Amino acid sequence: MIGVLMWTAADSQDRLAADKSIALLYNLMNERRQQLGQLVRDYSWWDDAAVNLALSPNVEWATANIGPYLTNSFGVTSSIVLDPADRQSLAFVEGVAATDQHIVEKIEGGIGRLAAEARKAPTDAPAAATGFVRIDGELYVAAANLIVPTQKELREAYEPQRWGHVLLFTQKLDDSALQSLATRFGFRDLTQRSGPVGEQASSLRLTGVDGSDLGFLSWRAETPGYAMLRRLVLPVAIAFDIMVLLAVLIVRHIGRLNRENRRVLDELAANNGRLIELASLQRATLDVVPDGIAVFDGDLCLLAWNQKFADLHDYPPEILQPGQSLVRLLRHWAQARWPAETEASAAVADLLAAAARCDAQPSRLVFGDGRNVELRRSSTIDGRLVLIYHDDADGTVQRHGPMTAREQFRVVDHFAKATSG
Repeated sequence: MIGVLMWTAADSQDRLAADKSIALLYNLMNERRQQLGQLVRDYSWWDDAAVNLALSPNVEWATANIGPYLTNSFGVTSSIVLDPADRQSLAFVEGVAATDQHIVEKIEGGIGRLAAEARKAPTDAPAAATGFVRIDGELYVAAANLIVPTQKELREAYEPQRWGHVLLFTQKLDDSALQSLATRFGFRDLTQRSGPVGEQASSLRLTGVDGSDLGFLSWRAETPGYAMLRRLVLPVAIAFDIMVLLAVLIVRHIGRLNRENRRVLDELAANNGRLIELASLQRATLDVVPDGIAVFDGDLCLLAWNQKFADLHDYPPEILQPGQSLVRLLRHWAQARWPAETEASAAVADLLAAAARCDAQPSRLVFGDGRNVELRRSSTIDGRLVLIYHDDADGTVQRHGPMTAREQFRVVDHFAKATSG
């Protein structure tokens, strides 16, 4: 995943660099066209040019002004004067007069359309038309401008149809010109090619004025993403190895913790099983004891009891539950014996007050059915309270008749004393 992300980022950087180089070369080509257009406009929108190139062509004047001087000073490859019918009137190639050469016939890419665009400009403010053409398989920048005088009087002295001559300049995009661009702006291996572009990422298609395909310029764009990858390969590899090592260590540590947790859980399960067995054994042991037994914790909440204790007090199952407080047991006892709420609340208050006293002597309790029960209290080291109810079923404990209200209160009072230990 890390490698894919790095490769995607690097590829994006390379594509961005290629797009920037394409935009730069496109602007440079436009700038080259504009410069040539400005040059041809300066030499065509001129009173002397209108007289010596359009009204009465003068070879000597043309040689001195649009011949070798343009080639030597501005790198103009060819300068051509076209009449209103786009026929070659005067022409110079590399500064030499081409009297016997028809340069116009060799130009591909719509030279007629370029001249027509130049003639559309107004005579009082002509504008150059620029584009790319091809001559003998080579690419050229071309610019055409209407030959017209700057003075209004001279323009109006002749009929408008006389101002149809066009001056055309071309500059060759040869290896020397491309190498100059490459050196100045950092284009590696900038070359001129023809045919389909193919998979060449950094290329600029050139089309003629008439829309025809003239070829393309190609170069090797900068690859900052690839350079970044080369710089990051070693650090990322080291970081990845460290991450893998840490992941292995973490996985092994997690495995050890899982094994330890599994062992602890197994021990807890085993201990829980033993506790369940002990609890079952304890309950079974308590149930076979003939006396009633109840165990409370330090907060006087019920922990354990046997069936004899439940039978003696006749508690319902929803009351006799682990964690049940002594207060709830006493309130149930009192409400069962004193229907009046005030009497029951007073009895509970008295019973809780009595529970605060500690009596080590056994107590005799008389239950509602006339049974006499001996209650003993015992406390454990951890603060638990154990109540033991001994029912003398063999008759050694004297039985009485039904209890009076005072006797019932004594029974509850003795029970509260027993739980206070």
